[in-house]
Amino acid sequence: MKFSIKKKLLFAGVFLAGLVGAYAQTGYVFKIGYGIQATLCSAPLFIAAEKGFFQEEGLNYEEVKIDISQIPAMLTTGQIDATNHLLAMMIQPIANGLDAKIPLASPTLITQRYLAKRGISTTPPKLEVEWFVYPTPELGLALERGQVDAIALSDPVAQIVQNSGKGRAIINTGVDAELKDEFCCALVASGAVAKAHPEELAKFTRAVQKASKFVQENPDETARLIAEKKYVPGDPKVNADLLRGYNYRASVSEAKVAIERNAKDLQGIGLVNKNVNIARLTNSVFLPLKGVPDSLYK
Repeated sequence: MKFSIKKKLLFAGVFLAGLVGAYAQTGYVFKIGYGIQATLCSAPLFIAAEKGFFQEEGLNYEEVKIDISQIPAMLTTGQIDATNHLLAMMIQPIANGLDAKIPLASPTLITQRYLAKRGISTTPPKLEVEWFVYPTPELGLALERGQVDAIALSDPVAQIVQNSGKGRAIINTGVDAELKDEFCCALVASGAVAKAHPEELAKFTRAVQKASKFVQENPDETARLIAEKKYVPGDPKVNADLLRGYNYRASVSEAKVAIERNAKDLQGIGLVNKNVNIARLTNSVFLPLKGVPDSLYK
């Protein structure tokens, strides 16, 4: 069976705290992490910069190119202050002791949750799925050659694979009944910067909220801008169609629901220790900020 997986939703306004680091108190430059191989989920970060929303909020910032697998370590050491990331990818290391290594790609976690709910074990001791790691650009070729039966991808690469005829989507979180209303991504920030520079963090969050609203309402211009600036690969027309299928209505209050649901599912498949109190974990990583509205759509 061959398929590609696409994730559809993004929201801003929640931070997974608890990471440590040292920060200066004056003249602070806020460090924003941008993925080297960015996906459409990162569109609001790019738009916040391109449309001047960071400047509008008075945020003094710099952009830092990152490998998303190193996000926990980069937050811990102060190399970046904030970025956007899949919720499950941050919940797991935080719940399990802030391990700097992330063992699974983000679409893989979604696949594991999806399969587990259908009675298919994805973890030892009753492992029914064999996992292989390939560089993202090689996944389509691995599927075409029959080296794997299925691949897990984010857009726009997932759509590129489908459009090429090499695969078809079986799990699509944008339309799947269990996942379509769940926000998959969040803003994530260092706990240290949240404590030392809450006003800067609030500026960052408000700017991304504005940018998310812009993306939601202007998919064509967004796709054009991120293509021109080479933030995200793919055909602007295809990416615009994908953006129209996403939900960029950023919400703070809905973050807590998504955090708890992800944590419970990860605990159920053995990726979060069974002794972890999920309610306590949710409360510890969820951080509402003073001066940040719950949503620009309420």
